[in-house]
Amino acid sequence: MNRPSLVFTFFCCSILFTSVSLADFNTEDMRAFLLDGYTGAKSLFEDARIRIVTKSWHDLEWFRSIDPSLAKGLDSQNQGIEYSCYQYISKNNKERYAGYYGGYVEPTAEQIKAGLARIGTAESAFRICNNQCFLEYYTTKGSRDTTTQIGRAVLKRSEKPLIDTGFGPGEFLGLADSKYPDDILSSSELHIEPNPEQINGLLTYKVSAPMKLGTSPVHFTLWLSPERSCLPVRIETHTQDGSRIRSLEVKEFEKVKPDTWIIKEIVQKDYDPRADSSTSKEIARWSHRIEEIVLEPDIDEQVVFDTRPDNLPRGAVVQDMISGLEYVVGEGPVSSETIDNILERAIDDTGIKVGQASNTTADNNDTEGAMLPDKVAQSTGNANKELFSNKGINAEPGDMPASGIHRTWLVIAGVVLVGLLLLITKRFIF
Repeated sequence: MNRPSLVFTFFCCSILFTSVSLADFNTEDMRAFLLDGYTGAKSLFEDARIRIVTKSWHDLEWFRSIDPSLAKGLDSQNQGIEYSCYQYISKNNKERYAGYYGGYVEPTAEQIKAGLARIGTAESAFRICNNQCFLEYYTTKGSRDTTTQIGRAVLKRSEKPLIDTGFGPGEFLGLADSKYPDDILSSSELHIEPNPEQINGLLTYKVSAPMKLGTSPVHFTLWLSPERSCLPVRIETHTQDGSRIRSLEVKEFEKVKPDTWIIKEIVQKDYDPRADSSTSKEIARWSHRIEEIVLEPDIDEQVVFDTRPDNLPRGAVVQDMISGLEYVVGEGPVSSETIDNILERAIDDTGIKVGQASNTTADNNDTEGAMLPDKVAQSTGNANKELFSNKGINAEPGDMPASGIHRTWLVIAGVVLVGLLLLITKRFIF
């Protein structure tokens, strides 16, 4: 018997066979007990490979009444139903989220197999968070993006774990409205009902606490079961006036270790926020199900969690928010507009007109990259001089901004010097 179940059995027996009254109920002891059990289950997802299928539904009439333009997009859906599949991998505080199917009909086994095979290729969108950087890549196939036929990517500093931002299996840990059960249990305003309740055949403890969604005050209520690793069996979110706006209910648990359970399937429902507590009109529903889970997977972390833009498909456009540049993989950083602006400001007083930066690259890879503006290139006598490395930014994340700034100032200094020389030459000759 696992620790939470053993403690729970002892706790119940102490109520049934002793003269302990409800007045003697110790909230802090129960808080610690529930936190201990829940934390053990939550830690499993820190080293796992998980494959998930989500089925969503939206009330088309309700969305049409709220926003007709939004309803036009929903009209193309199959009665408001949509399917999405993704794979989530986590190890050593690194994460990767990769979608492999999305559509209005349930995927077949062949579609799932083909989708999984595309993960890690130019045709598969993904997000990676590896302690230092966050890299998001998405395909542009079928979109109106004419700047690339391959895909686009965003590189920036890591901020929050993927699992906390909706791109991960947070629902299976009781994540609701950006709050986990341990957030509720850690509240200074936590309330625990001393009498356990039966829900779907499981003994649960009802816990609640006021929290905030942004600036809006809400009230969270959870039913945690010590018989299922203190995971939630049900969660409800209410507004300050008592109107229910969201609920989550577990449909199935799975035992993955002799003493530990996980949530295998959970259903989330959203309700009309305009309705009062007596109506609770359902407007959207998501059914999340784990199709496969592998604990402590054997993976190559350097490959799975690689955030280097150079390893993206050649031709993909990268918005590098660490260096402040935008460039094309295989062609080096391309930031013509920024370069032009810098040069114009630097030599505005010299009277030299800056030409348009060339986006053409030579056939030889050694000379690929953003080129100097035509007028300046003629002055230097080196039309193939690069502003940035043809391999993009390979330095450590902390070095990227500094190295980019140093190169930029060298360019500015060089251009200003050329301008001054031209002015001096003009004065002596004429």
